[in-house]
Amino acid sequence: MEQEQQKQGISRVIDLAYLFGVSLLVAAIVYFFAANWGALGHGSKISLITLLLLGFYGIAFFFRYRLPWRPFVAKLFLLGGVIAFGVSVALLGQMYNSHADSYLLFLVWLVPAFLFAVLTRLQSFFLLSYFLLHVTIGFFLFPSSVAMYRSEGELVVWLVCLALGNAFLGLGLAAWRIPYRALSYLSYLVSQLIWLVITMRWVFESYTYLLNSLYLLVSIIFFYWLWKKRPNRVLLLLTVAGVAVYVAAKAILWMLEHGSELFFMLILLLAGLTVFVAGFVLKKLRTVYEKQKNQEVRWWQSLLVHAVSTVSAVVATTAFIGLMTMVAQSLLSGLYVLLAAALLVAVLIFGKRLEEVWRHTTVHVGVLLTLAFVWDVPVYLALISVLLLLLLWYKEESLWMHLLLYGATNVVLLLIIWPDRSTEPVMWLMVGLNLLALAGRPLLKEPLLKKRLTALVMLYGLLFGFVLTFLTTAHPSVYYLYNALFFAVTTYLGFRFVRRNERLLSGTVLVFWFAFLFYKYYDLVWRLLHKSVALLLLGLLLLAVAIILDRKWKAERDNSSAAPFAKQWALVVVICLQLAFIGFQYVQYETHLANGTLIKLELEPLDPRSLLQGDYLTLQYSISHLPELEGQVQRGEKLKLVLSPDDQNVYHYTGIYQQNGAYNQPYTLQEEDVLVNGKATGYNRFSYGIESYFIEEGSGSEAEAEAEYAYVKVAESGNALLVEIE
Repeated sequence: MEQEQQKQGISRVIDLAYLFGVSLLVAAIVYFFAANWGALGHGSKISLITLLLLGFYGIAFFFRYRLPWRPFVAKLFLLGGVIAFGVSVALLGQMYNSHADSYLLFLVWLVPAFLFAVLTRLQSFFLLSYFLLHVTIGFFLFPSSVAMYRSEGELVVWLVCLALGNAFLGLGLAAWRIPYRALSYLSYLVSQLIWLVITMRWVFESYTYLLNSLYLLVSIIFFYWLWKKRPNRVLLLLTVAGVAVYVAAKAILWMLEHGSELFFMLILLLAGLTVFVAGFVLKKLRTVYEKQKNQEVRWWQSLLVHAVSTVSAVVATTAFIGLMTMVAQSLLSGLYVLLAAALLVAVLIFGKRLEEVWRHTTVHVGVLLTLAFVWDVPVYLALISVLLLLLLWYKEESLWMHLLLYGATNVVLLLIIWPDRSTEPVMWLMVGLNLLALAGRPLLKEPLLKKRLTALVMLYGLLFGFVLTFLTTAHPSVYYLYNALFFAVTTYLGFRFVRRNERLLSGTVLVFWFAFLFYKYYDLVWRLLHKSVALLLLGLLLLAVAIILDRKWKAERDNSSAAPFAKQWALVVVICLQLAFIGFQYVQYETHLANGTLIKLELEPLDPRSLLQGDYLTLQYSISHLPELEGQVQRGEKLKLVLSPDDQNVYHYTGIYQQNGAYNQPYTLQEEDVLVNGKATGYNRFSYGIESYFIEEGSGSEAEAEAEYAYVKVAESGNALLVEIE
């Protein structure tokens, strides 16, 4: 048994080495492009993009046949290829100043991702497709580079359909027992988040009653379905949690709007009554199920306890603070903290005698009062609060209580340490204090408590360490040392916990490892080439380690014959279509540049950032807003505007346009005139596909101050392509 566990641990380490190695190679390639992109010509850029795609897909098939015992590696490179295609499409758009973060960019990326998901049946591709679909819809409804005006009713319909679609997807995957639990839970969670946003009154004020009624009706139906028809604990928990957050938010908003002494007292009474009744209901349930010798009640109890105690505590605490503020406006913060301490002490003394929901609600109220006022009390009172929180953490058994109490302890310590100190030593001290907490492990008798303490120390230690990697210090070498140290520690811990099959700890470390790699893209990569070289060498080193370990342990692996990718020829067709798309776009853009008519337009730039493509200017032209067309064109309609040059050779709208092949008035196109395609976006505004101009990272403000005109190539078809600004 021990030997089998060792084999599994080594196999997981080898898989992780491949994962880290591939991730670093991808980062190195992307960073290299970022650092040298401006110096490359269009042909060189397209060649690199094509080689990038061929490299990923070629290696995926190579590994599938050369390492049949590790399908994980082949799948990893295949997924990397699909991600690289999306990056390639974004870079192609950057080369020719195409729409920044356009929904079309993500829609094009979505097509092969979804085809790969269908062909391979891998959850990773379905998750990627799910993400891309929502980003596509998001940028369609709320474009970043073009002002698109949509009515409240239109947005409500879209968002309600999106919320219901996500809910049905989550319910369907769970009901049909399809093995995509992560996708099921994620889609249902997203549905709840959408509802919580759109039911806020200020979001869609005209539809607030309709949306709130619809959400409550849908929640009741889903709750009944998940309880009686298709029981699912996780989705039921998400439903209850969503409703709990909804109720708490509404109660707080009502208190803020209708605050009075009587109203606050009524809210306090209702919250207390809810907790009191819930305690007796749980006691009755426990008695009934004990007679039936049914242990399934336990998770129901936990669900009800956490929902009722959390919501009641938030509402009661808010009402109590509001009431005391109105009654005694000069009440000191110290009294609130002392009251919180008294509640926590009461739980420590009498906690085991109280019903679980009563105990948890009291703890919640004590924690909330502490966090709200501990910043304004003497240090000794704050330290007393820390001691009480830690004692309660030791006494409690609930995972939620452990998360709440340990997190609150870290917040209180931060509030004690941070005033009048710089951030850097504070973060180091917080890392040290969390590591010091591990010294308490030998005092814990329960293995579960030891495991949870380790996980929480790891979470907060890495969190504060992660913050350190973003702090600018007086010495740049110290900054790079922080980054190198964090990278080395997370890499080591990742291998260690994966080998020991500690999923919670390894998952926590991997989240920070990939977050570090992702965020450093915006922090480091646009400065020096040597960073990409370092990542490349490190990635190659990890891959070499993985291959050496793989060969060393070849006697222990499964040497079953390699089966090709499922429907491999279909995968090859999809890959060829991706390459064909990039080639077609390149030829089309270059033909446009070679044969189009160059015109000069007056502009008004802005300075946002693209999700994938870096900094860019959002350009508004003199032809972007045309009040004279009010009432003549509906939003979404397309037309061709006639532009003519003035004495300075700057082109302007002539008042003449062509729609469905006919001019709005008798007109003969002059030799110097051009027809440019435009699309109405609402409120007399138009877009032409030339609203984004990509610039060197960090130079947006300078370009904005200097830019006055844009040079645009207009093809015979009327399509416009932005060349440069001046």
